[in-house]
Amino acid sequence: MENILEIKEELIELDPAEKYLKKMYELGNTKDLSGQKYCEERLLAREELLQNMDSSYFVRRGMDLEHIEELAISSREDRPEDEGRIDHYSNEQYILGETYNIYILRHMRYVPGSFHDHDFIEIAYLMKGACTHRFLTDGNKTKSHMREGSILIIPPGLVHKIEIYDDSVMVNIMVRMATFHKVFLNNFPEGNPIFRFFTDVLYSPKNMNYILIHTDGDESLDDGILHMLTESEREEAFSDQACDLYLKLWFLAILRHQRELEGVAFQDKAGVNTTVFSILIYIETHFETASLSRIVEEYHFTAAYLNRIFKSDTGMTIQKYITNVKLEKAYEMITGTDMSISEVSEKTGYQDDSFFIKQFRKKYGKTPLQLRKEGKI
Repeated sequence: MENILEIKEELIELDPAEKYLKKMYELGNTKDLSGQKYCEERLLAREELLQNMDSSYFVRRGMDLEHIEELAISSREDRPEDEGRIDHYSNEQYILGETYNIYILRHMRYVPGSFHDHDFIEIAYLMKGACTHRFLTDGNKTKSHMREGSILIIPPGLVHKIEIYDDSVMVNIMVRMATFHKVFLNNFPEGNPIFRFFTDVLYSPKNMNYILIHTDGDESLDDGILHMLTESEREEAFSDQACDLYLKLWFLAILRHQRELEGVAFQDKAGVNTTVFSILIYIETHFETASLSRIVEEYHFTAAYLNRIFKSDTGMTIQKYITNVKLEKAYEMITGTDMSISEVSEKTGYQDDSFFIKQFRKKYGKTPLQLRKEGKI
């Protein structure tokens, strides 16, 4: 429990980088400040940053001192927004593809944001304060206001950004799609609105939306976040599995607060066809042996019918989806294990190594061996 309380205190306090960024933000918005005085104050703040910054912070954030100083220069309220710029973040940029199913960290404050999307599911939990999340869909900008206890769930592909210029505390949880399929979705009751949200936005390219839940002071949600952060910081044996379980319990707690939902706009039909959803789960859990013929035998429908309803909801045929899942699993094995290329090929259900390599190169633009060599470099 002591570790939990310590982590909560650390979350609330500004870390050295944030103190530096806050100082630069305040200096940048101070009127009638001479250039010489600005430079003097900046040098003092930089010196304090270097004295107090733990090098592991840079590694965990994927930053260096130069990056933080670039952020400090642009941390002004009157800075021109970078119109048209949309960044994309892959699983690998958040370590999800190589090591973890879940990656959790506190959102960095006093940092200018940019519109971006990502391959993973992002869950933002506002532990303290208030803030505004901005979304960009089809060229239109919308806003979502979060208050203390709010949970915002953002699906892959939805363009958004967040900036916090006060001492509010937001924790971001990044979850791999494959983890969400396996650990969470097949445990949600089908009539649940959160279940409908996920089946709509995760499997239908026509519906890009978010879900906002207001929980208003449920301390058990704070505790769940703190437990996940504790396990994440430990990086010990089974820490990743413990994070999976804590997140699963955390989602069950969220279900108690689904009376007040914002941002949800379901399709006219009741989400993804239940047969299609069942097939998606089947492919995720049997990707080594999954094939169209096996699915036809399992569900007792014709291949033509299953492909028609599957493509209607997902935008692709069953075989194309199976191939994508196999190759994504292969990517994780190549970047995250020492298995040989032949072993990866076999584990993902390919009988012919050369055909596997050809398919992999077609999807990722490089062979499995090239990818592994790049990772070692």
